[in-house]
Amino acid sequence: MGEALGIQKMAMHLLINAVWAGTAFYVFHGYVITFFEKTRYFRYLLISAVVCLGCAVVFLPMHFIIKPDMSWLNLKLAFTSTVGTFIIGQCGSLVRGFENWTDGLKRQAEIENRHLRTENELLKSQISPHFLFNTLNNIDSFIVSEPQKASETLISLSQILRYMIYETKTEVVSLANEVECIRNYINLQKIRLPNPEAVRVSIPDHTGNYTIAPLILLPFIENAFKHATQLDKADAIKIKIELTDGHIHFACFNTCNEETSSNKPGGFGLENVKRRLEFIYKKRYTLDIARTSCTFEVKLTILLH
Repeated sequence: MGEALGIQKMAMHLLINAVWAGTAFYVFHGYVITFFEKTRYFRYLLISAVVCLGCAVVFLPMHFIIKPDMSWLNLKLAFTSTVGTFIIGQCGSLVRGFENWTDGLKRQAEIENRHLRTENELLKSQISPHFLFNTLNNIDSFIVSEPQKASETLISLSQILRYMIYETKTEVVSLANEVECIRNYINLQKIRLPNPEAVRVSIPDHTGNYTIAPLILLPFIENAFKHATQLDKADAIKIKIELTDGHIHFACFNTCNEETSSNKPGGFGLENVKRRLEFIYKKRYTLDIARTSCTFEVKLTILLH
């Protein structure tokens, strides 16, 4: 009988200590830590002491009730109980601080991700206006002198714009559709060139079931046509696309002069393309750009989805 009573008292002591520890932990976790977060350090220490003493005053007498032979004037027990409460309370503050830190990291990552997505959409939208302005000028110049060319150009333009407006709203598109848009764009640009041999194009007829970020290659081609010189000669612009082992290899070459810059106002700057590549493909791409006084060449390799 006495042994059972002893076990029962021990269980009661453990229960009181568990409630005591839990109370201290969650008071610090939910309330006391707020003063530390507001950099009110003195008030934090003061309230910590008050809470620890208060817990000792509330819970310590419960042990005396269970075990009447314990001395109410046991200062050592009161001191160790208060210190223990303080340590448990600091654990609550540390847990709350860690939770706030991880939440802050998540919020920051979410903000950065939202910002990058917004920037990606803005960068993607910058492609169309410059291309549209140039093409409309071409159509205007053909209307009177070469109406057939004007009609062909208008049809090609409508196909490209339909693709840009309605099919590029997703993060990735079919590589086959992207390549078809590039073909239409090149054919549209070749209409205005004095020498058809000025552009050499090598694009595969079959692209498999791969997907790619929409309009990721077109800026380089647009810049090539915009800045190319000696368009009356052969191979002023060379565009090549290859597919090997899940990678797309893109190369774009054009002649130019020393004053040519792909970052002039109205163009789609190379820095914008680099940011978009870094956002979408991170370590799954390589980009090499080579400039000389009379040539400009881009080589891009992407591991496709």
